[in-house]
This record gives sequence, C-alpha cells and structure tokens, in this order.
Amino acid sequence: MKWFAVPILSLMNWLYAHVHNYGVAIILLTVLSKVPFYPLTGWSMRSMKAMQTLQPQINALRSKYRAIRSACSARRWSSTASTA
Repeated sequence: MKWFAVPILSLMNWLYAHVHNYGVAIILLTVLSKVPFYPLTGWSMRSMKAMQTLQPQINALRSKYRAIRSACSARRWSSTASTA
C-alpha cells in the first residue's frame, strides 16, 4: 500500500505548498484523481442508459421463456438424479 500512499501524499504536500490550505489541496487532489477516469465514467453512463432502454424488452423475454427455462431445469435435475 506504500507504493500507492506515498505518491498521493507527496502530491498533496506539493499542492499544499502552492495553495497553503489543506482543504483546497484535498479538493484539487480529488479533481486531479477524477480527470483521468472521466472517459471511463462517460462510457459507463452511456452503457447504463442503453441497458435502461433495453430493460423492458429483456423483462418481456424473461417472462416469455420463464416456463421453458423452469421445465428444462426440472428435466435436467430429474435426469441427473436418475443417472446417479
């Protein structure tokens, strides 16, 4: 964990040396840590939005094939029990 904590502490001390306020240094450190991950956050949000639009169709398919799935699993369990 030292490999992670020491550079962050050094960056925070460097920020404090320039702004002379730990509150502002923490805010700047937070912003600096979020900037590299912003594209990943955008992709994740777009993916979640797409899944929300597909969710009604997915639920309809699940309810349509629920009986078939339960029948298949029951048959699978009964064939497993007879072979054991």
